[in-house]
Amino acid sequence: MIRPMNAQDYHRVVSLLKLYNFDIMTREEIMSGFGLVAVEDGKIVGFMWALIRGKVGIIDYLVVDADWRQKSHLGRSMIGLELSTKMFAEMMKLGVTKFIGLLDKMDGCETMLRFYQEIGMEERVPYAIVRGNPQVVKEKIENGGLNGRIRTNTKDRDRSSVSS
Repeated sequence: MIRPMNAQDYHRVVSLLKLYNFDIMTREEIMSGFGLVAVEDGKIVGFMWALIRGKVGIIDYLVVDADWRQKSHLGRSMIGLELSTKMFAEMMKLGVTKFIGLLDKMDGCETMLRFYQEIGMEERVPYAIVRGNPQVVKEKIENGGLNGRIRTNTKDRDRSSVSS
């Protein structure tokens, strides 16, 4: 059964995400988007989440428990397909006209990329998503990142503190 996620599902969704080393969002972050869960035998076995901004739906999470991926049709996870079908239908009802799927190529997303291609989406190379460790970024900025062109001491901050 596919249904909208509710706040009571949070801990069970987090448990599923942790099994597959997904980044864990806070309850507030998850509830700020649109989430669907797949429930089988009273257990959450799949989760799909998107952030909707106007007419754009940004799909950031699609995970199906490995035990349930095997319950498939022609080598495809039926649960993943059902989640996606419902997600796209719900987003279209909300007026979404453009879908973006975020995939981390560093984490081996070949299966997801093939899945998206099979349902009619295409890989768009021109986009770049950058990510980093917040602590490292903070330290670099505080220690004069960009070869000293950034000063973080508010007494020294003026319009010339960042040069081009």
